[in-house]
Amino acid sequence: MDPKKTTPPSSITVPSHTSPPTTIVVPSTTVPSGVSTSSVQQTTPLSKSSKEYEPTCPVFKFTGIPWYCSEYSFKKALHPSVLQYAQKWAVDKGDLIVDFLVVLERSDDEIRWSRWDGQNGDNTAKLIVPEALFVGNPFPKVQEMLVEYGTGTVKIKVGVEKFDLPASDRAQYCQLYRDLVGHKYKLGYLPHPLAQTDAARVISVDCGNFTDDGLFEPACNWAITGDDFNTLNLFESVRPKKFQVCTAVQGDGISKSNKWEGQWMDITFNNIDSIIIAKDLGNPMYRDIYFLVKRPPQFYRRRQNQQVPGSTDVQPQSITRAGFIAAPDSAKLPIDERISFPTLGRSALELEVLGVPWYIQTCRVYRLKVRLYVQASDFLQILSPREQQDVKILVDIPVEDVKEAIEGTLLKDILPKLEHYPLEVSLSMLKLLLNCNIAPVDVGAVMTCVQPLVKTGARLCEILDKSAEDMETRNIRTFKRIIKGKSGALSDEFTIIAPVQAIEHWMKQSIVKAKNTFFYVSIYPAHIELQGPKEIPINSLTDTFQSQKERFLCVTFLDNGGGPYRLEPNIDPDSIISQRVVTFLQQPLHLGGQIFDFLAYSTSGLKSRNVVWFFARDTSDKEYPDAAHIRAWIGDWALDDLDTKKLVKNSSKWGARMGQAFTFSTSVVSLKPGEWLVEKDVENKSKPPLAYTDGCGFITAGLCEKINEVYLKGSEKKCTAFQIRFGGAKGVVYRAPKCLFLPENRQKSSMVLRDSLIKFHVPHEKDAPIPLRIVSAAHDFRPAYFNKPLLKCLEDIKCDPIIILANFKEHFSRMDRLSPQDLVSLQDEDAEDEDAPRRFDPVVKVVQHIFANGVTRAQLSGSFLERCLLSREQKRHIYDPYKVPIPASYTVLGVTDDCQVLPKKHVYVRAKGITVAGQVLVYRNPIIHIGDIQAAQAVSDDVLKGLIHDLKLTDELKADVFASLTTMDNVIFFSQKDDRPLPNELSGGDVDGDKFHILTLGSGFWGPKTELAEPAIYNPDETPPPTETPCDMGKLCSFVGTFIRNDCLGQLSTTLMIIADYLPGGLNHTECKKLAISISRAVDFQKNGMPVDFRELSKDPVLQIHARPHFTRPLASKPFYDSHGNFYHSNNLLGQIFDLAQTYIVDKLPDLDNKLDLVLLEIVKKDVPQPGGFIGTSLNTILLTDWNLFEVEFAGRMKTRKCTASEIFVPSTRYNDVLKGIMERRKNAMLTALVQYKVLDDADGVLTLGTGHTKDQATKFFKYLLFEAWQFAVDIYRHTETPGRAEIGMSYAAFWLHLFYEWALPV
Repeated sequence: MDPKKTTPPSSITVPSHTSPPTTIVVPSTTVPSGVSTSSVQQTTPLSKSSKEYEPTCPVFKFTGIPWYCSEYSFKKALHPSVLQYAQKWAVDKGDLIVDFLVVLERSDDEIRWSRWDGQNGDNTAKLIVPEALFVGNPFPKVQEMLVEYGTGTVKIKVGVEKFDLPASDRAQYCQLYRDLVGHKYKLGYLPHPLAQTDAARVISVDCGNFTDDGLFEPACNWAITGDDFNTLNLFESVRPKKFQVCTAVQGDGISKSNKWEGQWMDITFNNIDSIIIAKDLGNPMYRDIYFLVKRPPQFYRRRQNQQVPGSTDVQPQSITRAGFIAAPDSAKLPIDERISFPTLGRSALELEVLGVPWYIQTCRVYRLKVRLYVQASDFLQILSPREQQDVKILVDIPVEDVKEAIEGTLLKDILPKLEHYPLEVSLSMLKLLLNCNIAPVDVGAVMTCVQPLVKTGARLCEILDKSAEDMETRNIRTFKRIIKGKSGALSDEFTIIAPVQAIEHWMKQSIVKAKNTFFYVSIYPAHIELQGPKEIPINSLTDTFQSQKERFLCVTFLDNGGGPYRLEPNIDPDSIISQRVVTFLQQPLHLGGQIFDFLAYSTSGLKSRNVVWFFARDTSDKEYPDAAHIRAWIGDWALDDLDTKKLVKNSSKWGARMGQAFTFSTSVVSLKPGEWLVEKDVENKSKPPLAYTDGCGFITAGLCEKINEVYLKGSEKKCTAFQIRFGGAKGVVYRAPKCLFLPENRQKSSMVLRDSLIKFHVPHEKDAPIPLRIVSAAHDFRPAYFNKPLLKCLEDIKCDPIIILANFKEHFSRMDRLSPQDLVSLQDEDAEDEDAPRRFDPVVKVVQHIFANGVTRAQLSGSFLERCLLSREQKRHIYDPYKVPIPASYTVLGVTDDCQVLPKKHVYVRAKGITVAGQVLVYRNPIIHIGDIQAAQAVSDDVLKGLIHDLKLTDELKADVFASLTTMDNVIFFSQKDDRPLPNELSGGDVDGDKFHILTLGSGFWGPKTELAEPAIYNPDETPPPTETPCDMGKLCSFVGTFIRNDCLGQLSTTLMIIADYLPGGLNHTECKKLAISISRAVDFQKNGMPVDFRELSKDPVLQIHARPHFTRPLASKPFYDSHGNFYHSNNLLGQIFDLAQTYIVDKLPDLDNKLDLVLLEIVKKDVPQPGGFIGTSLNTILLTDWNLFEVEFAGRMKTRKCTASEIFVPSTRYNDVLKGIMERRKNAMLTALVQYKVLDDADGVLTLGTGHTKDQATKFFKYLLFEAWQFAVDIYRHTETPGRAEIGMSYAAFWLHLFYEWALPV
């Protein structure tokens, strides 16, 4: 069998140097039965030459393409002749329909600015034949149609050439190559398309809102000046597709002088809710176009480059078509930057809302007065929803302006009144004003409506929160009224709920109130949104300050798309980061009549979601009046010792240490001074020394038992190792043998910590008890999972790809027949934030319950619950097809061998209740260097007993050591006799909470031929220069902005996978090893404050990516999903797995029969207590009302997310609160029933037991009603004949079944 060839990217220069691997011989591999042992020969590396490679796909070159023609419109012009012919040809031959890729040399954005600079010119494009996965490529026939065609009134002559490419060794291209070589093409004709920069000429831009009467109320106007740049630009080739329009141009000639400034805004299609093209008033070519947007557009500015004379750092740097930064050609390049809002608005409106003018914050309608270059019907075609963009469009709607526009009246009049409300009520009211866009005429009615409930505090907050979800914005309500007037009827999806109507509805409901709630603010580039009240995370801060929970405010910095800020090609983000991040942190935040100050952040929250915390001032609180006093409570930052001096003068490290207080944790027991002590670490003899005990301590068996009693209350599981927070200490402790407490200084202690655990000191730690808090425990077994870096590393150390592929194929093939054991792998294995609880996952909980009740896997087949599980697994498969459990693998918590019984390069592993023995591979995520996987010898219990025998202890103590170690679980002990601590060799790890992954020989894919590489040397102590001022909050604020600006870990990791795919030796190549050091630095950026200069790093020619391997595309996308990125087909292991995963995408879920319901009804009914003695109104009336609300809401959620009912249950960070909200509505309906039955009393918004009822009676009736509600839901969908409605009914039943199993009486 010939070795497979890797398809290299085009225009890549491959360095000729490689680094040979170090060979480590391990015992022979055990191959699973039924799996072939034939080895796949490794992919032949690319030639060590400097020539530039060409793609193997056939490529045509088009010249003379007009500048106004976008990639999308050019491809669309070819569509009638090329694609229609291809479709007919394919149908005749019984093959699939072919598609092709068009890539312009100059992007839409580059064309636009070239036009501004007066350099239109023609463009050049490549047309690439896709990777046909079927026999018989029709393109040889299709190319004959590229001669003398054209249907428009204007025809453009386009040249067509053929690239001279080597013959492909793939069968489907052989005939194509023979047909094309030496063939000369005639000139073709291209119909004049609707150009992206010639769609319309913009006369002016207004922002405002619609009134309830359908009138437009303008708030600000920009008159467009400059004839060269006043067009409405459509960018069809970008993702997401967008409109772009200039809002202001200044200067004495755009293309004649560098002293100018241009401003524009992008309106992306995913930000557009609706579009109205107003009826013309005499001239059909002059129209008003109204964009109803969900959030303000993205605003930009282009200005002259103010480079410092003599500076060698040229800004900004250009970015290649693939999205990677390259060095600029000239210092005269202008700077394009993001801004919060455009200038030149009406100067009289000075009122700001957290840094932006009120009209940017509150206005959600942007009107463009335009002169169309085409007929309105043609213009409508470009607005028609494509690619599942849900944009509603109305045409020829008469729209008039209001006679007198408001000037900030809403905020000027209302904001001062909110200061007199309690803080949480004030924030809830402000949320309605900012998020729901309430009209001035409605505000007075809303405030009158809620006034009687102001004193109820939390209850009113919950009412306003749920009302906000129902009422939508006034612009959307007006749009629905327009549709009603046009169609004469309203469907369920166009139900209009006015603000007061929504509030009055929820005032009548019994509300489930969270015990501790808080608000959070989302800071976008041009506006803010308030969310809440939400359940506050459990950590040391919120536990201590429960009575002041409303003073905490969570702030997250988001881009317009709702995610973290991302680097845009050719856009300088410094201005927007300064305006919307650093300035916000440095200045007091005025909200709801209160002043909030920046408090601190958690490292995981900042890294994953750009989250920080604020705290409200309160001068009446003498102990904790402001954020500074809370920081003083977190830690003792006085300069009493050298370590504290170093800490408080390093802003990033100081911020990371304060973040320990925000870690999600549970308090279990408090330890008094004398019950714990701190000792020096055990270190090796290197310079500087490395600690074997880095982050690890130990506890007595008695303390371990106390922890389990609280942390795992009611559970039969027992844990022996814990990740902890203890004052200023952070790390891991494990249950130690008695012999470790024999030294005199330890005899009175229950816990021994090391210096490495003490990150800072807390006030009064020497004379007051300190709570011991548990972050996590090693009690649940988890296998290790494949991932991209791991798979690439396994391939490059010569593991057997046949066995690995067999594992993937076996896993993919059983996705449609999940067993009870598979539920473990269905649990969310993603790394969660340390400061946040796990995701809400009701379906898996329910299935675990019904399996425990005796339901078999066969009975689950065809049920709605099975469909939910399959939807969940399919989504995970598409999102990350590489995340598959590794057979015979374990994920364990790392600890150190304090008994010092293990020899060098030996470990002791306990997992899943057994001792893992033999040769193992050990690693930790993320793998960034080929040496991050190392081998070790795992000792058996018999070997361990012999090692313990050599200890100088009594037989009784030796027996205790053996019993203590052999009853541990899900841990790995590392030797203290290694020359270099083994955890440090594994991606620079330690034992302060790191999870390690164990691969045994039973995995089958590694053995004697495996070649392990030398581990990398990481430098964990690298830090920036200290600041002069200790505890400098200004520096800390600047660091947060710097982190958001320079966080490039994702880009670096992706780049590593790309270059490792084509460089000889993969991860073993010198360039990959160099990049690994930069990635290691980026991993610790939020702690050590040392950024990676991605712009500087990307100047390296090796990192200037011109083509990407196809496995970097989304799995469910078409072969060429992003026309801006050139892809090549990779035959390496990741590419083969990607190809395999594509064959297991399920387009249609199995039909539903729901025989399971009859089985479940009988099983569950046995456990339902018969209440007896309760007389009240019918439950059906309440449930019928609740079902009608659920049906409308759930159908709306399905429409919004473009998914099926079962897919709503798929856990996701974005929709976690949505799912919880739907669940809470069912709880509210049940509480309403309990109040009506007088089982509960809801006086003054506080739920208590009804008069004459015991807790036991109420609980029985509560369970009975939950069962009745579930049975009611089952009866609804079993008797409906509409499939879509039936599936929504099944969802309704699933919620009630979850509540039956999981919900306890809330009194």
